[in-house]
Order: sequence, then C-alpha cells, then structure tokens
Amino acid sequence: EEAQAKKAALAEEKKAKQVAAKQAKLEEAQAKKAALAEEKKAKQEEVKAQREAEKQAKLEEAKAKKEELAEEKKQEANRKRLAIASEKKAKAEEAAAAKKAAQGKIVASRKKPAPPSKAPPKKAFSRPAQLQLSRTIALPKKKDDKKLPAARKAASKTAPRGVPLLNRWRKNRDGSVTGLITGSPTFDENERVTTSPIAKGDISGGNVVQTQSGSKYFL
Repeated sequence: EEAQAKKAALAEEKKAKQVAAKQAKLEEAQAKKAALAEEKKAKQEEVKAQREAEKQAKLEEAKAKKEELAEEKKQEANRKRLAIASEKKAKAEEAAAAKKAAQGKIVASRKKPAPPSKAPPKKAFSRPAQLQLSRTIALPKKKDDKKLPAARKAASKTAPRGVPLLNRWRKNRDGSVTGLITGSPTFDENERVTTSPIAKGDISGGNVVQTQSGSKYFL
C-alpha cells in the first residue's frame, strides 16, 4: 500500500508538472501573441501618422505654391499697370510738347500785331514806283500783273489736304511770312499769324513752303 501510495503520489506530481508546463507554454504563447499584436498596432499607427504628415506637407506645399503664383500674378499685373500708366503719361507729355511747340512758332505774331499792319503800305508805295520807272515796258508788266492774281487765285483752289492756307500774305525781312490763316486746327479762321523763317519752298503764290521748325503753309 505504501508503494502504491508513493507511486500514485509520483504520478500525481508528474501530472501536475505536465499541467504546469502546459499552462506555462500557453501563457507564453498568449504573451507572445499579445506582444506581436501590440507591435503590429504600433507599426500601423506609425504608418498612419507618417501618411498624415506627408499628406499635410503636400497640402502646405500646394498652398504655398498657390500663394506664390498669386503673388507673381499680382506683381505682373502691377508692372503692366505701371507700364501702361507710364506710356500714357509719356504720350500726354509728348502731345503737350507738340502743341506747345506749334503755338510757340507764331507767338511773336500775337505779341506784336502792329508790324503786320504797317507793312502793306510799303508794298503799295513800291508798286507805283516800279510802274513809273518802267512805262516803256508796260506790256511785260501787264503780263506779270496777270500772273500774280492767277497764282493767288490758284492758291485757294489747290491747297494740299492738311496744309493750312495763308491769304493776303507778305514776306518779312527775316524770311518769315505774315498772313491770314485758314484750315488750321490750332488757330481761328482768318487769324493773323507770322510764321518762323521759311527754310524750303519758293515764297510765291501757289507754292507750299516749309519753316525751319517743319511747319508747312500754302501761299
């Protein structure tokens, strides 16, 4: 009986050891499984966080690029606006300078209206003197007298388009011409003006003359 009891005790002890070993292995397996699951979860969280960070970085980069493009467009628009404003200002200044130059060509005639009124009597006295000195050649003089009115008459008919016409004009000592102007956008009709000295053209009726400043008139 004692031997059987001892044998039974050994068997029971062995069985208990086996159960304990089996329980230990089971617990170890569960712990390992839990550790793997936790590690997997940590990796997933890390991947998720990395993706979120990359997504946020891309959004911020796109936003920064969009703002940069908007700023470039704004600066380009400002440059264009300034260029247009500068061009308009330059054109306005050029037009004002041209207008001032055109008005300056005859400023002397406006300041001194007296000399033009005194000049015609000089011609009136010179013509009779010429007729008296050349009675023996009256026939050529008659031809010249006919030519002069014809030239003056043709002047009013053949004035080129855009060229102002000077009526009742006379040549001055300095090479300028004084007369009544018509067809000018700058002066009133039949306003008495004095040009700057004539540089090109024959100063005679029916001809286009040009001043030193570039203005053209039809006599």
